[in-house]
Amino acid sequence: MQATQIDLIEMFPVNTTLIIPVYQRNYDWKKFHCEKLFEDIEKLVGNEELHFLGAIVYQDKKSTGMFKESIIVDGQQRISSLILLAKALYDSTNDEEIRHALSVNFFKNPIPNPKYKFKLQPTEFDINIFTKLMNSEIFSAEEKNSRLYENYALFKEKISKSAHSVKELHEAIYSLRFVRMVIENENPQQIFESLNSTGKDLTETEKIRNFLLMDLEPVAQENLYKNYWLKIELLLKTSDVLETFMVQYLVASRKSITDMQSGKHIHISKNNLYETFKKYFKENYGGDKAAQVEKFFADLHRNAEFYSHLLFDENTNFSELSAADKKFYELIFLAKSVSAPIILMYLNSCHERGDFDEKNFIAMVEALISLMFRAKVCKSTGIDTAQTAGNIINRFSQYESNADGFWRAITAGNGKFTFPSDEDFKQALMSTELNLSLKDTCKYLLYVLDGATDFKNYSAASVELVIPKTLTSAWKKYLRDKNDLQAEDYVNSLGNLVLTFDDKNKKSAFSEKRINYNSSGFTLTREVSKSGDWTSRQIRRRAESLADKAIAIWKFPKQYAHIDNSAENIFTLDSDFNQFKWTKLAVVSISNVEMNITNWSDFLREVVRQLYNFDKNVFKEAVIHSGKNYLFSTNPNKFKALFKIDEDYYMQMKPHISDCLKIIKSLVENFDRLSGTNFKDEIWFTITTKD
Repeated sequence: MQATQIDLIEMFPVNTTLIIPVYQRNYDWKKFHCEKLFEDIEKLVGNEELHFLGAIVYQDKKSTGMFKESIIVDGQQRISSLILLAKALYDSTNDEEIRHALSVNFFKNPIPNPKYKFKLQPTEFDINIFTKLMNSEIFSAEEKNSRLYENYALFKEKISKSAHSVKELHEAIYSLRFVRMVIENENPQQIFESLNSTGKDLTETEKIRNFLLMDLEPVAQENLYKNYWLKIELLLKTSDVLETFMVQYLVASRKSITDMQSGKHIHISKNNLYETFKKYFKENYGGDKAAQVEKFFADLHRNAEFYSHLLFDENTNFSELSAADKKFYELIFLAKSVSAPIILMYLNSCHERGDFDEKNFIAMVEALISLMFRAKVCKSTGIDTAQTAGNIINRFSQYESNADGFWRAITAGNGKFTFPSDEDFKQALMSTELNLSLKDTCKYLLYVLDGATDFKNYSAASVELVIPKTLTSAWKKYLRDKNDLQAEDYVNSLGNLVLTFDDKNKKSAFSEKRINYNSSGFTLTREVSKSGDWTSRQIRRRAESLADKAIAIWKFPKQYAHIDNSAENIFTLDSDFNQFKWTKLAVVSISNVEMNITNWSDFLREVVRQLYNFDKNVFKEAVIHSGKNYLFSTNPNKFKALFKIDEDYYMQMKPHISDCLKIIKSLVENFDRLSGTNFKDEIWFTITTKD
């Protein structure tokens, strides 16, 4: 790699176009970056000192006739921002000499070849806005929200408010210096990754894009970027949504939120997305990279198209949605499930390949709505998580691909992952704090209880407390006259909640509210107007009636409440091991991650692997303390049936059920005692009878 110091003009040679490759991130300099650059340039006015702006890494391409292309490997954000500043200076003066110098030196090549008209060719994502800026075209309101236009406008504002003239600022920018580094035989991907190893400049999804595209031929890079990646970015709008989608896509594809990295189990998140993806891609897409990348992109784009249907907001027109999309809207936007997209992506893939029809698909979504909303009401925090979504997908893949199989999958959870029963659901619905715990979701609850199927004017409606939160003197007198000392305790109860489009009367006396409620468009609100009194007695009675109605809507079919699907009897390491003769495993859960393990020795193998990877030194201590050191050796020839734990560490396998469970229990108990962990409490399993 050659490195030379250059001035600003040398960075933009005549008839040369600097190309930002597809593996680079889109232009994303923040306001403070631009303000700092402008501040540095103002300091150079009237100052003979030079200002160093870092290194720019290029890869020169062959010249084409009179023109030359250079690929920017690192430094595109600074280069793009300097061109925006130059254009802002150009548009801020009528001095033709300055305008000509800025145009020729910074953003336009003198010969009007359309391909090489400008000195910079941004990414496909930015090129339209950049071209309009350079051509001084008119921008729409939406286009003005782009980062390129915002920073151009910021520079213009700074120039107009500066104490220095355009001429002074123009002269000052020529004091900027760079180090030009030209890649010769080096691998540009390795150079790029080493320069961005801190991860400060690139998002996790940008790293993924670069991993997939950087070492492909330029033509393949451009085609894959335009045909897939750019379309995915446009579908999902923002980098934050794109990262969330990628995390959820990986969980759905892997049927698990966990991954083994650096010898430890981790939960897939935005923080480790890139490393998790690289491992996933290498494990699932082997062979010719260009072909495998296209295969992956095709699947990713298909899922992104579906995922974009799940990005609902206040402006979504419910009446225009398809039958399936209406259910997605209810589940995600109204019931506010955060993990549902993971399960929906998996179900959609099954549906698209013909595993079940749309009727079954909708029935499954309705079941998921019941699960997620019951969990929210009952505060079952373990259910609406990516972890549970992965477990549900894993279970469902073992059952029949229909609504019955899906019900079996979502009702097989245990502990904090248990499908809330009718009793628990009703008890939670009748809580005197329901309005506080559910908050905005209360409106969804009341809408559905009211029989609404179209959620018309949903955003305009609000939840009103019949007895107000803060009692007025009129309400205090009313309740005192009714001898009701408990009413204030039921203010946030379900029975005291109504829907209304007018909150002007929320503190009015009940006699006035009755009149308003009588003309309400909501059935349940009109029913309150028929009540002669409104005290804690009426509230409790109404709450129970509505709770019973909710149980029938967000249902839990009785046939799944105690189903014998290998998940009915949950066993732990404190169970009687003698009862497992003539049985085999069905599901094993370790640290809240469910696995389909049927062999008892595989159960032992998995526990040993996880404990060892968690902390191998503590594990070896636990072996000694449990008196099981005779089962382990550094000599691979010592045992006939062995399990390789590490490069120089082996275990003798015990086929007998009771032996396996006793070893597991002893090792786990000693490991927990030595390390302060609680693996034992987080291990359970289910069984079936051997065929």
